[in-house]
Amino acid sequence: MKRLISFLCMFAALLVVFSAAGCSAVFNGGINGTIVDSESTQTPKEGIAGVQVYAYTDVKQRDSDFKAWDGKSTFKPASGNYAASGITNGNGNYSLSGIFWETKDSKFGKTGDYKQIYLLYYSEKYGLVKNTSPALVISDNSANTVYEELTKIYSTTEITVNLKNTSSDNAINIPLNVEITVPQKQGNRVYSQTITGTGRISVSYPRYKDDGTDSEPNISINVWDSSDKVRYKMSYYKNEYPNLKASGKDYAFLPASETVQKTIKGSTYNTTVYLKPTLINLPPINGRILNQSPAIPSTPPTIGSPDDDNVLVELLDENGNPWDQTNLTQVYTRSSGNGANSSIVTHGLFSDLGNGLTFYKDDYDEKSLSFNVQIKVNGSTTLPEQFTVDCGKNYFDAGVIEWQ
Repeated sequence: MKRLISFLCMFAALLVVFSAAGCSAVFNGGINGTIVDSESTQTPKEGIAGVQVYAYTDVKQRDSDFKAWDGKSTFKPASGNYAASGITNGNGNYSLSGIFWETKDSKFGKTGDYKQIYLLYYSEKYGLVKNTSPALVISDNSANTVYEELTKIYSTTEITVNLKNTSSDNAINIPLNVEITVPQKQGNRVYSQTITGTGRISVSYPRYKDDGTDSEPNISINVWDSSDKVRYKMSYYKNEYPNLKASGKDYAFLPASETVQKTIKGSTYNTTVYLKPTLINLPPINGRILNQSPAIPSTPPTIGSPDDDNVLVELLDENGNPWDQTNLTQVYTRSSGNGANSSIVTHGLFSDLGNGLTFYKDDYDEKSLSFNVQIKVNGSTTLPEQFTVDCGKNYFDAGVIEWQ
């Protein structure tokens, strides 16, 4: 008898399991939708492109993702919470398929069911929005169309950033890091991009101030060089930056704690950030030497004498010390012209002295660095000539250097 009772209990348990398993079914379906701008004056209203759409079968999971968004960064739902996702096309239309759900209480038996779906819409301009009412998905069907109107809560401005050399006013042709900080309702949002010369960065910010007027946010721009040898640093440029005081030094380097601040508005904005070179390129030096006691008198049509040719000319620093890069700081003089057809022969010419010579300096206040050097004529009994070279120029003309 006990064995029979035990058998009957096991049989009853199996019936419960199989009965429960038999009542569970999995269905899938899809939905189509259209998202438009609520303020559009077109008929029909203008569709919104690029809206991310997320479908949830569980309203609590939808609401959890909605509450988790910080209101300033790009929305990213928790992995596994949503059932399907998509993005609107240029007309604001989207289509979601593959929405699965499991139920033990299908509305049409084992052949069909329907399910309420909860949606989230995300766009940088429109923020994160819940759908106004649940959408209905019918199994094996995607004919149901959801219509939603969104109101823009963020403005977007495309900022054109021009990076210019303070010394020459030319565009800087090396990549530099640009960081734009934009205020939000809570905290700030930072946009970063690498720009060579000119680049565009789109930024978003709350459309309205607390008093309901249009926002014109004050943004902060920081530019820096992340290479091993920093080649440029931001500088003042007369009155270009109203928020900064140059203390009479119109072109000095900005302190490390300072950034450029601008007030932006509208869909586009153009600004220039000025930087000065810290890795200085000495411009090539050209000139001519003239022997005061030539072995061969110079006669027309000759300038100088053969004694001025093939003479070593050396570039020294401001204290008269030689540079390490002798291949860049030593050249030999030459002549130009051959006297044919009464052409003038010029002796003692030199060029490209110091070409390619670089050094680091980040404490000069001038628009471009004025650098003191000396030029020595090899074998000369006279002292080296002193020169002040403007490093913002393409070359420097040393003129005529007399020697003997």
